Amino acid sequence: MFRFSLLLLLLGLNNSVAAENQVQPSQNQDAKLTQRCLNSFEFIEQQDVQAYIAEMPGEYYVGQEKRLQEILNRSHKRWFERGNTKPIEVLEVTYHQPSEIKKERFGAIEEARIKLYIVGDSFTAYANCKYLRTSNGWFLFKLP
Repeated sequence: MFRFSLLLLLLGLNNSVAAENQVQPSQNQDAKLTQRCLNSFEFIEQQDVQAYIAEMPGEYYVGQEKRLQEILNRSHKRWFERGNTKPIEVLEVTYHQPSEIKKERFGAIEEARIKLYIVGDSFTAYANCKYLRTSNGWFLFKLP
């Protein structure tokens, strides 16, 4: 049921081109990144640090496993310990030029943000997944 809800949300995906420094995305790229963002809720729920690490380039997480587990635990607590999460609505996908620090540290070429609206049994929230594009492809930079 959760995957069916995610599919319905992807069909209603909105594109946004609001800032002058944004790069024009393809709808296919929007859909791929959005699906990866929504899939992150599965490994957050299962607290699967290996699936989380698989979303990152190798040089980023080396020696950071304990810190990444803590980040994953915080996300799990935020989204799954306060009741069930209802269908997640994708509000927009935007693309930006990365900051100079991200360019230097990660070799970032582009940054994508997937804005979400999440309703749970006892909460409503806005959240973002952030991805960075490097010469090796897109990687998850920030969990929702």
